[in-house]
Amino acid sequence: MFTIGGAPAPEEEDEPETGDVAMAGHAWIGGTFINEDGEFDWIPWEDQKVAFTVGEQFTVTLDLGSDTQTHGEASWGYITVVQTDIMDPAMFYDAFIEDILVDGSSVSFNPANIEVGFDEGVRISLTNGWSDDPVIAGPQVIGTFSKLEVVMTFALAGDEPIEAPGVEEPPAQVEPPPPIERPTEEPKKDGLPGWVLPVIIGGVAVIAVVVVLVVVKSKKKA
Repeated sequence: MFTIGGAPAPEEEDEPETGDVAMAGHAWIGGTFINEDGEFDWIPWEDQKVAFTVGEQFTVTLDLGSDTQTHGEASWGYITVVQTDIMDPAMFYDAFIEDILVDGSSVSFNPANIEVGFDEGVRISLTNGWSDDPVIAGPQVIGTFSKLEVVMTFALAGDEPIEAPGVEEPPAQVEPPPPIERPTEEPKKDGLPGWVLPVIIGGVAVIAVVVVLVVVKSKKKA
């Protein structure tokens, strides 16, 4: 097909079937950060990309170690994204975020605002100065940091994410019951020792026998 000017019209590419889309890729964090000139500019931290599988939870991390970086507004706006190298149409994918952490602390986000887009690959925006409802409410939420982490899942459209397997907690240890204390016989503190009473009874009996013998002898003499 040709246009009026004679130049051929671009051929329309057929959209891939769902079964033909990529099921794995690499992800990294990019956004408006301070560049070497001290100005906010687009910096893709592709050197920290992580491999992921569509449908499985993974964590994409921007870790600066002991250094810090500041996220803010460039002359054309502010934005932070999770970028991927998947080059299929974004319509075939959904995204789910489990947690967003800045220096180990979770920040609030709106999961209802997560949208999969395409700009040099399938990606999602976290902060976005062009959006009325970004996932994270503003650039000041991220600010200056050393480590930014996003725990998330890319899934095929309509599929539910598969949660990463958790670490099984060891069964709670049941403490044995305390030993039963049995009462012990304490030595008598008051009164006579236990052997005194039988001795007294025996002595009385002997005296009684002696008295009887004396009385009998007295009667015989009389």
